Amino acid sequence: MKRTALTPLGTARERLLVSLGAEPHYTLASAAGLREFNLGEEAAYLAWEIVRCVSGLPPLEERALFFLVLASVVNLHQGSTRLPVRGTGVGYLARLLEKLGGLEAFPRVPELLADPRLEPVLGRPGDYRPLILDGDYLYHQRILHFEVRLGRALNQRLMAPSLPIDLALAQRALEEVAGGRLSAEQQYAVLTAVCSHLTVITGGPGTGKTSIVVAILRVLARLGLPMSLVALAAPTGKAAYRMKVSIAASLAALDRPSPEDRQVASVPEPRTLHRLLGYSPATDRFRYHALHRLPEEVIIVDECSMIDLHLMDRLVHAVREEARLVLLGDAEQLPSVEAGAVFRSLVPPGSGSGASPWRALLQPEFHEALPPPVVAKDPRWKAAVRLSRSYRMDASRPEGRRILLVAGRINAGHADALFQEEGEGEDGDFIRLCHAPEEVSFRGVDLLDAPGQLGAFLDLWLQRHVLSLQDFASRVKRPVPLQEGRIQEASRPQVEELFDHYERAKILCVTRAEVEGTGADAINAHLHAGLGRALGLVVGDLCPGAPVMMLHNDYERELFNGDQGIVLQVSDDEGTRLAAVFRRSAGHFGVFRLDSLRSQLQLAFAMTVHKAQGSEFDHVALVLPGANMPLLTREVLYTAVTRSKTSVVIVGQRVLLEVGVRQPIERFSGLAERLVDISLPWERRA
Repeated sequence: MKRTALTPLGTARERLLVSLGAEPHYTLASAAGLREFNLGEEAAYLAWEIVRCVSGLPPLEERALFFLVLASVVNLHQGSTRLPVRGTGVGYLARLLEKLGGLEAFPRVPELLADPRLEPVLGRPGDYRPLILDGDYLYHQRILHFEVRLGRALNQRLMAPSLPIDLALAQRALEEVAGGRLSAEQQYAVLTAVCSHLTVITGGPGTGKTSIVVAILRVLARLGLPMSLVALAAPTGKAAYRMKVSIAASLAALDRPSPEDRQVASVPEPRTLHRLLGYSPATDRFRYHALHRLPEEVIIVDECSMIDLHLMDRLVHAVREEARLVLLGDAEQLPSVEAGAVFRSLVPPGSGSGASPWRALLQPEFHEALPPPVVAKDPRWKAAVRLSRSYRMDASRPEGRRILLVAGRINAGHADALFQEEGEGEDGDFIRLCHAPEEVSFRGVDLLDAPGQLGAFLDLWLQRHVLSLQDFASRVKRPVPLQEGRIQEASRPQVEELFDHYERAKILCVTRAEVEGTGADAINAHLHAGLGRALGLVVGDLCPGAPVMMLHNDYERELFNGDQGIVLQVSDDEGTRLAAVFRRSAGHFGVFRLDSLRSQLQLAFAMTVHKAQGSEFDHVALVLPGANMPLLTREVLYTAVTRSKTSVVIVGQRVLLEVGVRQPIERFSGLAERLVDISLPWERRA
């Protein structure tokens, strides 16, 4: 039986219109163009719903309005808060309309925006209309509301006077905590966080952001702040867990912990932002907000580049006015999936450590390592500290040095400087070009430009990074004994080792969906089938030993979107069955019946670069798409490369890699402009 697609008009009405020669607007958009932006027909339906609120437009103007609204919807889904419709950014609108199949609408946009017949859907700032024209930009009204509200809240923090603390005590605490282990820029970041209502700390991979968190806590403890008044958080469960492990490792590495350091060990565990803010999925409400603030006096949030406009607005308004808010992340990484490049907007372009009176607290020998005080009216200079030195990738080792320098060239957009020239030798600070899987060195950065060889490379990866664990087959096929629903203590080390094994290497993809076999779904299917053959099993949708990842938040089980686990056989009094096992903390696991979670899981041999944010691996493979697409950007490449400590293999065409390096993400946000032009408090006192 032939199935009829559902339409917003209703199937019968649409068939009648088509029989009369009329074409509904939502069918005009290029389906291929929408797929290129990872969108379906629902985007066109939404644009059509807005257009049908306008009456009296001639067909050509109505068609132009449809494509303009559709472009605004796509632009919002791409992460921008506003769409340029005039001025210097208007070329972006033309490119967007061309991809959507509506380029002919572009010359009509200026006249259309001035048409009074659009009043039911188009307003000016302060109006309540679906669309708002603010200067040269078109906003969705709800997004403009949150952007303005967040900007106002951030301004209040930026303009607030410094916290009243004992400067001499703070200096002594810093000297004791630093102990020659913190760089000048790290010490500056610690002081800014201790003394300010808002601190933004940005740094590339391994620049010591976790060390700074621990140092902040140690200084605050010496200033008498109880650790019960500190909240630690991250956007995802994975990032929160990594934050917890890193803090514990840093504290364990202290040679002679003081009583204050032992207090730091009692700091509450990092939580996801939704859990920190008390989100209830049943009511879709947050417990903490502007009228009911968080009780903590210090809120420290990691991986803030992942936080979108709405969640950042919720966070900032939930923090008490007199409390400290510390935001850490990498402003060069991929911004949030949803609208708003908030963290990037909070960092002035090219900023170093900002102009702060607390700079004088540093010892004289540190002054030369810091930039001179900045006389600027951009208030972000007061809050932003940029870290530059990487500790994750050892620049003294050839592979670490190569990753570090390649990442820097990608971030700078230097596509022409990525590859070594002939005769420069194997140890150059470049990408090695390989033409067959067996040529890949798995040291530093390799590019495997070998059309048709992706499957062979995946088979090599399976052998090298999945099946290579000693007794892998017997480990995953042997049932893990449970006692009262938990893994028995004697079996925990083996399960722990299996988790550690999978966290050493990961394949990253630009997209999840099938794109000529290069999406995460296709690669997961290939590796899962290979795993089944290696284990001698008939593979269904999931088999023992398969890594999996949560697709949604499950608050009852305390599992969250992006959490990663492993499918294992478990046994107890009820018999042997498959279960999804997730690591809660070192040596502790959550065990869940596979049938109860199956619909919320996907395979995780490979994942998208977006999902990998906040993760760190020894080895990474990045699979490029078969053709250029909007998602192939400089930020995606930079984020993927900087997930690794030892080796990166980029699988795809050299020309596509170079194209991606030259394509920065085009995001349009007005948040930075809403941070007011003010003189800084110490400038006013002078």
